[in-house]
Amino acid sequence: MTPWEKARIGDEIELAYGKSLPVHKRETGPFRVFGSNGCVGRHSTALVLGPGIIVGRKGSVGSVVWSESDFWPIDTTYYVVRKKDSNWRFLFHMLSSLELTEMNSHSAVPGLNRENIYSIQVRLPKKGEQESIAVILDTIEKAILDEKSAIDKTMRLKGVMIHSVFTRGLRDEPQKKTEIGPVPESWKLRPLGALCERTDTVDLRREGERIIEYIDVSSVSREFLLIERTTQYTLREAPSRARKRILEGDAIFATVRPTLLRAAQIPAALNDQVCSTAFCVLRRNPKNAADRFLYYLVQRDQFIRQLASIEHGASYPAVTDRIVKEQVVPFPSLEEQHEIVTILDAIDRKIDLHRRKHALLEDLFKTLLHKLMTGQIEIGMSLYHS
Repeated sequence: MTPWEKARIGDEIELAYGKSLPVHKRETGPFRVFGSNGCVGRHSTALVLGPGIIVGRKGSVGSVVWSESDFWPIDTTYYVVRKKDSNWRFLFHMLSSLELTEMNSHSAVPGLNRENIYSIQVRLPKKGEQESIAVILDTIEKAILDEKSAIDKTMRLKGVMIHSVFTRGLRDEPQKKTEIGPVPESWKLRPLGALCERTDTVDLRREGERIIEYIDVSSVSREFLLIERTTQYTLREAPSRARKRILEGDAIFATVRPTLLRAAQIPAALNDQVCSTAFCVLRRNPKNAADRFLYYLVQRDQFIRQLASIEHGASYPAVTDRIVKEQVVPFPSLEEQHEIVTILDAIDRKIDLHRRKHALLEDLFKTLLHKLMTGQIEIGMSLYHS
């Protein structure tokens, strides 16, 4: 195998300045306009022939963006001019691997100094191997995008299904008009609290030395409505808001900025742990509510709209636990609740499958990007010629 050659970035590319194009001077057209944070609009003419690479100079300093076609980079960016016949996609991945965002200059007006980039030492394979590396990374990148698209589609399906099952039910029965919108004729309305049991807080005097997993508002993913991380504390040393006891199967709903919808179901691994007082803990009464039914009830758009109309505080809007539990919600039979949960759980499992695959592919991409760009993995030219 031909050894990789040592080179400086400045020997391979030039970073040319983009050109100003204020919004009021842009004419609607087919060519994308790029700022330091990506595409910011379109214009009738292009400044640079594609394909090409845009690097953030000011603003999102060091960001690396790809354009497949002709484009216009504005004056907060550089665009790449090749000095040699390197593979475009290889150059894109190489620049992405250099973590240019950490090279922000320390001047009064932060920006990316291209001379600092030019001085970076790299090792480069011949063009055939560049193309093979680019094919591998592009293939994984496409798989990542495909998984993200699958997540988005399934999330939209979930939204449609939540609306449908809570307004039409599953029995194909006539609807009736209510204060919270149409619901099946046989359904009742109840305050959310009527479906819940009482919850409690932790006892510092008795449990102060217990090691806990603490869930605060930032622990919950708004996108996937699950707990992504916890922080371990001795209860006595935990934040003052670490007071609410949570049990397996509880649903938690953030009462600060409730329209942002941060909700989650407590898994078995977090049984008898502690969450912030910024959550309303909803513990189902098994006589009235099926497992996970409360978790899906609070995800309804109607529920969020109800809270939006009564939240208080302009800069830090919030509601109380009492207000959350006073909200009127649809109340089908336990049998139909179980059926609704079964349907929505199936969609959530599909979302979770795509989420996990997306995360694994991203990890694989990061690992391969580093190892391929540093020559730790040698692939030769067999892939390119196969």
